[in-house]
Amino acid sequence: MKEGAYKAAISILALGLAASIYVGIQASRIENQISLPSFGYHDLREYGYDVISVSGTLAGVEGGNIANRLNTNEFTCNRATGTCRLAQAEIGSGGFLWVYAETFDIASWDSNFVVFKTQPGSLACAAWTYRIDRIKKELIGIREKANGYDSDRCAGVGLEKFSVKIIDGFDASEKIRKSK
Repeated sequence: MKEGAYKAAISILALGLAASIYVGIQASRIENQISLPSFGYHDLREYGYDVISVSGTLAGVEGGNIANRLNTNEFTCNRATGTCRLAQAEIGSGGFLWVYAETFDIASWDSNFVVFKTQPGSLACAAWTYRIDRIKKELIGIREKANGYDSDRCAGVGLEKFSVKIIDGFDASEKIRKSK
C-alpha cells in the first residue's frame, strides 16, 4: 500500500471514530455515545494475493488490559513487503482522540498463521508479537517488555506482560456500557 493511501486510511479511521462522538458529551460519559466499527477479516489468497487485513477493537484477554478500551484498529499484512501495518484510533483519558500507526516485520507466513513483531531497534517500551490465525480468522497479540527497555523514559509502561485480541467493536461497546 502506498504511503499516501496509508495516511488516507488512517485519516478515515480517525474521522470514522470521531464522527461517532457527540461533541457536547462529558468525557466521563463518552463510552455511552461511541459506536465502534465491526470486526473485519479479509484474506486475499483466493484471489492470488498474499495480503491479509484484520480490523476491529483490541481488548485485553489475559494478564492485563488495553489502556484505552475505546479503540479501532486495522492491521494489514503484505507478504511481498515483509511487513504488517497498524492504523489505530482511540479515545484516551479526557476524551482526546489519538491516532497511531506502526509497521511490524513479518516473522513467518504460512497457510495457517501469519506472525509479526515489533521492529528491532524501535524506541518502544513494549515489544509486541501478533499472530493472525487464518483458520479461526482471528488476531491475537502478546505485549512484553522491550529488549532495550529504558526505565527512566518508559516510567513503568511495558513492564506488564499481557495478551490482546481483536474483537467486534459493537461487542466491545456493549461490554463497556454494561461495566458502567
